[in-house]
Amino acid sequence: MNKPERLHHPDLADCLPAHLRGLEHDQSAIPRVAKDAILVRDIEVALPGIPSSHDLWRRDARKLDFPPTTASIRC
Repeated sequence: MNKPERLHHPDLADCLPAHLRGLEHDQSAIPRVAKDAILVRDIEVALPGIPSSHDLWRRDARKLDFPPTTASIRC
């Protein structure tokens, strides 16, 4: 099976509104953002503009060897 060519993705911070780019990158940011309805709305509005790609592989996950740049979700 031929895999599609991967597209180059821009810096994902560029996909966020400017006022969201300066948020702290620590565990305290998530509860703080969750309590701020305006920030949550702004994130929801920005989500459709974030590029992504997905591959579905129907194989035994225990035997797959993923490249280091991928994320795998295994149960």
